[in-house]
Amino acid sequence: SNVKGQMLNVINDIAASFQKAVVEVLSDKLIAAAEEYDVKEVHLAGGVSANKSLRETIERKLNGSIPFIFPKKFIYCTDNAAMIAAAAYFMVQKYPERLRDWKGIEAHSQLPLG
Repeated sequence: SNVKGQMLNVINDIAASFQKAVVEVLSDKLIAAAEEYDVKEVHLAGGVSANKSLRETIERKLNGSIPFIFPKKFIYCTDNAAMIAAAAYFMVQKYPERLRDWKGIEAHSQLPLG
C-alpha cells in the first residue's frame, strides 16, 4: 500500500541521514588526528572498513595528501568483535574451568590470544 511505501521511505531517509552524519564526524576526526600526529599513512580496518561511503569520503577529504589504505575486498573487512568472540569461544572449549568465576573477570586489552 501507499502508506507502507511512505513509511519505508521515511525509514530509508533516517538511515541515510544517520549514516551521512556518522561518516562526516568519523572522517573529520580521523583526518584531524592524522594531521595533528603527522601520520605517514591512514589505515581503515575492521567491519567499518566495508562502508563504501566512509571509504569514499575519507579518500575525497584526504585528496592524496596522506596515503589511505583499506581492504580491497569485503571478505577482509571482518568485525573485530566477532573475531574476539570466536577466540573466546575456542578458549572456553579448551579451558572450561576459566569460566567458573566469570563475574571476577577483568578486562586487559593487551592479553595474548594464544
